[in-house]
Amino acid sequence: MFGRLSKTAPVVAALACLAIAPVTAHAQKVDEVTLGWPSQLSVSMAHIAFGQELGFFEEENINLQIESSNAGSLPLLQQLQNGGLDVGYIAVESLIIAEQNQGITFDLQFAYNYMRRSIWEMIALADSPVNEVTDLAGKTIGVGSPAFGNVPITKAILRSSGVDPESVSILGVGLGGSAFRALRAGDIDVLNLFDTMHAALEASGVPIKRIPLPSEYTDHSSQGFMFHKDTIAENPDLVERIGRAMAKSTIACDANAEGCVKAFWKQRPGLKPSGNDDVENLRRQKLVVETRQSRLMWFPDDVEQKFGAFREKDWELLLQEMTSGGTIKEAPADASKYYTNDFVDAFNDFDTDEVIQRAKNWK
Repeated sequence: MFGRLSKTAPVVAALACLAIAPVTAHAQKVDEVTLGWPSQLSVSMAHIAFGQELGFFEEENINLQIESSNAGSLPLLQQLQNGGLDVGYIAVESLIIAEQNQGITFDLQFAYNYMRRSIWEMIALADSPVNEVTDLAGKTIGVGSPAFGNVPITKAILRSSGVDPESVSILGVGLGGSAFRALRAGDIDVLNLFDTMHAALEASGVPIKRIPLPSEYTDHSSQGFMFHKDTIAENPDLVERIGRAMAKSTIACDANAEGCVKAFWKQRPGLKPSGNDDVENLRRQKLVVETRQSRLMWFPDDVEQKFGAFREKDWELLLQEMTSGGTIKEAPADASKYYTNDFVDAFNDFDTDEVIQRAKNWK
């Protein structure tokens, strides 16, 4: 693990789940990199496993390890600050919230725009009378927990749509089975979780519909990869290599979603579904992967399609959300300190066609 400074370690004989890379990669030392993930590991991150199977990380001389936790973004920020992680998958608003609401200062910065479109959605059963946000007055919205970071944004969406948030009940229903039961039993009218969670319900055969949300609350950055500023300054090559491997992995999974799922099962057999047959399990998990890929591959119409790039408008929309929803009292005067686009060209310095062909050829 790097912490704040770059360290390297010899290739470990037991290095698992990586495809064979060119001979030149084995002549070099491999960087042990720990990625912090703020939720349980699931098939929604299958593109990373696929990238490892295809050798993208090994070719960048990276042995990537993932540490997952359900504790949320703040503990990841603290671990990054203290050198316990090398990179973190962080919600873009988390750093601003921590600084403003908790009075904490971090030497951290986003370097890779990972999720260019918000993962948060509202869904209802297909036969529900709720079709628009304006239909939610007097209704009940189920969320993972009232403490989830999307709750203030949900209230801002209601307010901007002309619905008094006080007229709506917000009920914590958890994730997965408990949330799905609450929706199907009628305990809630709408479920307000994230894309892949809803896709899993849909894949199980439950007919649902997605409630259209205002574009200013959906069409901006949602999550990014964050580094300590020391790593950015002292080991920029590492940042470039991590981002390039991630970009390749994303494109590869989009080219072969079925292979992406199978690569995830190969790496993490304990997370392969045990019910149903493999054909049905593959169908369901492929739908989840494709749902997440639609976010990872989405680009605004007005920008060049380069992986990892932030745009100023992303932060303008985010800050507008956060202030109108009461998440923060005042928008920072300059949001540019929270991110950098210095590595974007390096992230995208590869042959896309070659990546796609490798993905399609993987068995």
